[in-house]
Amino acid sequence: MSFSVFLNSVNGSGSTSSSVYQFNWDNIKQDQDGYMGKYKLYFSFWSVGTGLTTSASSVPIVRINLGTTQNSYSASTSNGTANNRILGYLHPDQIGANHNILANYYDNCPVVINGLPSNNQITVEILNASGTAFTDIDAVEYLMTLYFERYDE
Repeated sequence: MSFSVFLNSVNGSGSTSSSVYQFNWDNIKQDQDGYMGKYKLYFSFWSVGTGLTTSASSVPIVRINLGTTQNSYSASTSNGTANNRILGYLHPDQIGANHNILANYYDNCPVVINGLPSNNQITVEILNASGTAFTDIDAVEYLMTLYFERYDE
């Protein structure tokens, strides 16, 4: 079973760099065999508009909270393994004087999630590499597609 969830920043609450969406996961049908196990999560992203001042030196990342365990971790200088909820990075795209940021589904590795989420909120954050809000995007809108693909280990 696979399915997609489409997010438009104008439909979220909060700022564009930190948007909260409502989504009823109960509407996603189980497989005929009742499968609710692991999924690979891919995403695509495109900023809409010309308000960005970003350049190739500014590469934002996408962090998402779906309300389920995501197998995405960070390494650091300490001996730990922190779950970071990061989906991947966005890259700048310039057409003439206009700047956008985007990611295609093949730009980042998929993140494995352990079952469908249990809450009805999706929180999407666009962050600088330092982990602070990428406020440059607050002047524009974005479109994002989350693609869930059944994953059998």
